[in-house]
Amino acid sequence: MPTGPSLVVDAPLPAAPVRSRDTLLDIVEVCRRTSLRPTTIRKLTRQHLFPERIFIGAAARWSADEVQDWIEARKAERDARPS
Repeated sequence: MPTGPSLVVDAPLPAAPVRSRDTLLDIVEVCRRTSLRPTTIRKLTRQHLFPERIFIGAAARWSADEVQDWIEARKAERDARPS
């Protein structure tokens, strides 16, 4: 009888994170979600402090996932500050 580690064949695999299909947001929706003005969004984007725009023709859009990640990062920074 083998004494080494055994291989478990029926063990479930860990679930991969599931992300819904990303949508693109216009400046109005980005401002609504962040409570920032368009000029602030553009300034932060130029300073590489906000997700980059995606251009479709002349229309600028932002990734909804990237905007949400940016919001979550701001919350994490807030929560990491000492009280």
